Amino acid sequence: MESNKAYEFSAGTLTRISDDVILAKYTVDRKLTEQDIIDIRDLRKKLIGDTPYFFVLDMTDGIVTFSREAKKWVAENQESANVRILDIFIVRSWVMKVEVQLYLKIFKPINTTIVVSSLDKAMESIEVYKMQAKRA
Repeated sequence: MESNKAYEFSAGTLTRISDDVILAKYTVDRKLTEQDIIDIRDLRKKLIGDTPYFFVLDMTDGIVTFSREAKKWVAENQESANVRILDIFIVRSWVMKVEVQLYLKIFKPINTTIVVSSLDKAMESIEVYKMQAKRA
């Protein structure tokens, strides 16, 4: 599949923006279920297989609501966590940033997760991560 093409699924779109970066944008007015998360995983496998990748979640339109089961699956699912190198949330305001950081404290995801204000900052964070990994 080609990069920079958006692929729709039941709760939003996924876009492969490079060999190792997937951008997700969820429908804000819909609660994501565990099945939605599984659909996202299946589409990701079609996009890049089980190659390790950086997951960027665009939340600039607002905070996405997850069901309890979906939150648990994302935070604790070892299969999913093993291929995600880094999770990056893009938010528009400091209020949203605080909400996301509260979520991270409550659910304690397996993967390192950062919050940024733009796609450019997300891509910069990925480059910094890659440079640090090379040094290690």
